[in-house]
Amino acid sequence: MSEQKKDYDPKKYKPKEQTGAKLSQGAVESMKTDSRMKKIVIVFLVIVLLIAVAYFIYVRIIFNAYDLSKQCELLGGKWFSKAKECEAPAENWCERNGGTYNSCASACRGLSAGSICTEECVPVCKF
Repeated sequence: MSEQKKDYDPKKYKPKEQTGAKLSQGAVESMKTDSRMKKIVIVFLVIVLLIAVAYFIYVRIIFNAYDLSKQCELLGGKWFSKAKECEAPAENWCERNGGTYNSCASACRGLSAGSICTEECVPVCKF
């Protein structure tokens, strides 16, 4: 078999002619460039998607989970940690953050029985 390799002359080897249109060198280079551009666009879109998912996770889960009390207070409300509720919040803020809005909760909620309290409605967002 090694003798056959020595006899091989690449100048004598001619492949069969292909039928159909031949592509010019410029067309081949253009196809390679198009393929590279497609890959770049796909990578860019994947990166944008990952950034969007990370932002969504941060804003909706991490930021809200740890800062509801701060947000409540910044909006002029009063945060109750044990009950996980904000007194006097804006209704749209409550719903946007996954809370249940009650426009007329008792001002006496959370007090022990027999406590003196005024009977009035207060807006509350319960989480």
